[in-house]
Amino acid sequence: MAEYRFPLELQGSPFVINMNYGPVYDHSAVYIYRILPLPITMKLSFIATGLSYVEVFDADGQRFLLGEKLEINSSIEFSIDWDGVGVFEPRVWKDSQVTAITLSFALPGTEVIPDIKPKFNAAPYVLGGGAVFGVSMAATRFLTRRGK
Repeated sequence: MAEYRFPLELQGSPFVINMNYGPVYDHSAVYIYRILPLPITMKLSFIATGLSYVEVFDADGQRFLLGEKLEINSSIEFSIDWDGVGVFEPRVWKDSQVTAITLSFALPGTEVIPDIKPKFNAAPYVLGGGAVFGVSMAATRFLTRRGK
């Protein structure tokens, strides 16, 4: 079973968490963390078609953010105030009827990390031009000496 860590600030909302099967849980080892460890309200939806057991655990802080082994019978959304410290790990217990998990959140504008856009870099052109100029000067000098 693989472990995945995703920074919240670089995810879109809603963020869909795929089922990741493990030995005890049908979904585990997907950790959401904050680059900026600030409080945020997370809206967590479990899409369920029958009896299921779910929880949200902070593996770094060894604490439950949403109860322990909560029983649900249908699709449900939880609003969880998270302090942004540690990790946010939604879990679905084995043999539960959860088919999908989604996270929704709203980052304040001051916490949004802007997209990095490509910028023009003149260095390769300057270096290439310098190399061409140097080779042509050397060739001219070589040919001039050879002609004497």
